[in-house]
Amino acid sequence: MTNIEGDIVTFKQDNEFTEIASKTILWAAGVQGSPMGKVLKETTGVECDFSGRVIVEPDLSIEGYDNIFVIGDLANFSHQDAKPLPGVAPVAKQQGEYVGKLIQRRLQGKTFARISLQRCG
Repeated sequence: MTNIEGDIVTFKQDNEFTEIASKTILWAAGVQGSPMGKVLKETTGVECDFSGRVIVEPDLSIEGYDNIFVIGDLANFSHQDAKPLPGVAPVAKQQGEYVGKLIQRRLQGKTFARISLQRCG
């Protein structure tokens, strides 16, 4: 992601900028667990881990909501050894790229083969 302004998210891929419109954009960052995990749990019933991270599906959406994605240090994405990927910037960047591509393909009416996030860990 390169910019969030109003209801537009801009990201750069292969030296090209792409904009995606969204009615809701939430950004959560900091040294403590974001309260957004609790909000998502209360409003959607999604499961959270002991530290408040949201348990995500293989495509980084939350169970029962294929249009709500959680990435970065708020996401508990189980890795090969069943441990969640670390909440560090390189992982968040790869997750963001993946979700951006997924949304773009969905808007084009295309399917998106799952890519491996294994190299993130």
